[in-house]
Amino acid sequence: MSVPRARIKAEVQRLLALPGGSARPVPVEDLAWLDGIAVVLQPMEDDEDISGFYMRNGDERVIGVNASHAPVRQRFTIAHELGHALLERRDGVHIDSAFKLRDATSSQAVDPEEIAANAFAAELLMPEDDVRAAVSGGIDMMDDEGVRQIRDLARGFGVSQQALMYRLVNLGLAFDGKAVF
Repeated sequence: MSVPRARIKAEVQRLLALPGGSARPVPVEDLAWLDGIAVVLQPMEDDEDISGFYMRNGDERVIGVNASHAPVRQRFTIAHELGHALLERRDGVHIDSAFKLRDATSSQAVDPEEIAANAFAAELLMPEDDVRAAVSGGIDMMDDEGVRQIRDLARGFGVSQQALMYRLVNLGLAFDGKAVF
């Protein structure tokens, strides 16, 4: 079952309306706590492939995050697990392995729950209106200034440059390796 984009946007807007939700980078961990979801960072050196998990047992809701991962990865994991929490709303444990850009499953984009959780995370961390406003003048990727703009924009959203580039492409902004408009 796929989650309608309108529902993802509505849930994100609800979170962004919470105290502090207008800050950039979005204080994703604080928003989870304000929504009644505990966030626990724990090193998982024994299994670097685990990015995080979401656990719900009745009213108890917990997001676990691999503290061994980079801070931008941790932020994306929290946002992704929030997506599972708010879009699926069922008891149990959901474990997410480390994000792999090109493996057999990710390249097929076949898991609707993972697709929805990633879309939720991208919208929460990089709200569409903010991204569009930030690149409205265009970014020329063929010069140092454009590369610096992408780096600074990613830093401002608290995400990796790679996550930002995927967001730009997924928003339908023209990107041909030379410019973003």
